[in-house]
Amino acid sequence: MSEFLDDKALVIVRHGKADDEGRLLANSVYTIKDLAPRVVDFLDRYGPTSDQVVVATSSVPRAIQTGIILNEDINGRQFATDLLGEENCILGVKELPNPFDMAGRIEIEIKFFSGVVAVVLVSHLKTTTGLLRVLEFSEDAPRYGEAFGITPVAPDSKRRSLTKL
Repeated sequence: MSEFLDDKALVIVRHGKADDEGRLLANSVYTIKDLAPRVVDFLDRYGPTSDQVVVATSSVPRAIQTGIILNEDINGRQFATDLLGEENCILGVKELPNPFDMAGRIEIEIKFFSGVVAVVLVSHLKTTTGLLRVLEFSEDAPRYGEAFGITPVAPDSKRRSLTKL
């Protein structure tokens, strides 16, 4: 990813599990509500106010619903983007086979928000896994409703660290 996100805390979240009509299952709602305070605790380490946090979700309903539930605690600026959608999965080959291209395009959308200190990305299995790979982490793919907190780049090491939330 480019230097734009280097100084920002990141949280990568896989959406909750949904029914056949795309609505989150009750146990997924509970899982996301349980996750939200841990996400807030992680973000609080970097001192952002709510208007300095962007919650970007896939435009698929289960991801938007997951983002809304998380954002009840985060109170950030939320938007949905097709770039995080299933059709454009970061590891897919349909339109964007290069994960770095996808990451760069996501950054362009986030740049429209001024004063961003932290970014929460809610997406799908392949996209969340691909983003972890772009950031040079080899963690297992996140399960439904799981999240990883990623620190800003440390000036002394030029590396990020990852925490399962």
